[in-house]
Amino acid sequence: MFKRVAAVALASMLISLAGCSAALHVEHQAAAKHDFSKYKSFAVLHHPVGADARVTPALERRAAEAMTKRGFTQVAAARADLLLSFKVLLRHDLEVAGDASAGTDVQEELAGKTLVLMLQERVSHRVVWLGWSQAELSSAAKLASTARVAAEQLVSRLPKRTSQRVATR
Repeated sequence: MFKRVAAVALASMLISLAGCSAALHVEHQAAAKHDFSKYKSFAVLHHPVGADARVTPALERRAAEAMTKRGFTQVAAARADLLLSFKVLLRHDLEVAGDASAGTDVQEELAGKTLVLMLQERVSHRVVWLGWSQAELSSAAKLASTARVAAEQLVSRLPKRTSQRVATR
């Protein structure tokens, strides 16, 4: 059930990215009444797809620190209970100037960013927590600073390793 909800949330997030406002928007969702106390360890997955060298390493480091502060131990991926991954999805707008007879000048501008943070069980690959942020960017220079703010807000919402069950938000 949560996989379907996570897929719908991710799809709607990507669709709505085109129309989101200039403000940073951060959301998360956990598997309903999921008990995170059964997990002891995590590993950070490194994905070449959805990675951005300008921001991904710092985001992964910050998320790993947050997981450690919440009571989880970082281990090798083959031994981890949970896998933590980041995706940085960027939307580019193309602007075409000129006409066909005179040639055209195409300029690509970075227009929007979606940051996705996901926790999944290593063995079952079941997504147990999903966080995402959306923001419009006025320039590529804003990517790193906006991503840092988004990451701070996302990692503050990561679950703690407690005996309390986390309800869907």
